[in-house]
Parts: sequence; C-alpha cells; structure tokens
Amino acid sequence: MSRPARIYSANRRSLLAKIHLLAKQSGMEDEDYRDLLDRETGRRSAAALSEPQLVHVCELLAKTGAVKQIKAEGLYAPKLRALWISAYHLGVARSRSDASLIAFVKRQCRIDHTRFLVDAADANKAIEGLKAWLAREADVRWTDWPTHPRRAVADAQVRLLDGVGDIRAIPGTTPETFLEDYACRVTGKRRSIQCLDNQDWDRAIAALGARVRRVLNNSHAESHD
Repeated sequence: MSRPARIYSANRRSLLAKIHLLAKQSGMEDEDYRDLLDRETGRRSAAALSEPQLVHVCELLAKTGAVKQIKAEGLYAPKLRALWISAYHLGVARSRSDASLIAFVKRQCRIDHTRFLVDAADANKAIEGLKAWLAREADVRWTDWPTHPRRAVADAQVRLLDGVGDIRAIPGTTPETFLEDYACRVTGKRRSIQCLDNQDWDRAIAALGARVRRVLNNSHAESHD
C-alpha cells in the first residue's frame, strides 16, 4: 500500500531543511552548493530534486560536512576573479565560484592555487587565457574599449541578447541605446551612460548576466523538447 501523500510532503520538507542546514554548516558559498547539486543531480535547486535525490545529497553533505569554502587568494586574484565573474555573466562559465576559477588556473598554468601565482609571466598567461576565452566564446572585443573592460563585457552581453532576439525591436532602438537605457534604469542613474562608475557597471553587468543566463537556459531547454 502506498504511503499518504502528506507523509511524502513532510519528508520532503524535512530533507530540504536538512540539506540547507548541512550546506550552511559546511561553509559553502551558494554557487559552490549549487555546483554540487548540479554535479550530483543535474539540477541547481534542491526544490527540483526527487526524494531519492534529496536523500543522496543529504548523505553527501553529511560526509563532507568539514568542507571549507575555497577562496581565490594572492596578488592576481582580484583581476582573475573579475574576469571569471564576467565569464559567468556572459554565460560562458557555469559557476562564478572561486573554486571554479582555481580549477581553470590549474588547467591553464599547472599551478594548484591562485596564491601560488607569484610570477608575472604565469599570471599573465592565466589572465590572457581568460580574456582570449571570452573573446572567442562570447565575442568580447577588448580592443574596442582598451581602458574600459567593463564596457567591453557589457557590449558583448547586449550583442548576445540582440543576436537571439531578446532585445525588443522598437523603432529607433539599437544595442547602444538599449544598453544606455538598461544600465541607467538598473543603477538608478538619471543621466547618460558616461556617468556610470565602476560599481554601476558591475551592477549593470550582473543584471544583464541574469538576463543572458535566462535566455541561454530557455534556449537549452527548448533544444531538448
């Protein structure tokens, strides 16, 4: 005889609560936690998991409860992190976590952690490798904005959105005017795009990144229908 649906519901609530508690106790960042879910179940939200999957994730978190948050450190970490987060907001990197960045550096330079990047040549190899990756995979045109890399990233995001038809075709609207209107709306600035500071650009890129990932995820889902 099958068990009552309300018991399954209670079990789900209990398992979800346990997962969130174990993840918090482990010190994992949200992106690292979602990477673990994705790696183990193919989903990035515990709410989307079946009950057996919830049990599996609980068991895994219980075994790895001592996992510490991995942080990118060292002289070149800020520059590398900024580029890696740009990769995430362009839909190129699946995770914005420092752990994923460190894994990239290891593949690129055969150095186990960003803290060991002390040689300028090694650091330049990692930085230029990231920039070349973004130029190749996301059409980031660094040379268009040699002193303004954030603008180069935002322009690439808008080109991507325009290319898939996400930017509404309003007469007179161009990618450039869309970017200016969107960035000013997101940041609350009432003047031109020239008035945005670096923090404003970061906010605009993050908002555009959410839009890019939504469009790419929808496109991926449709291709599997």
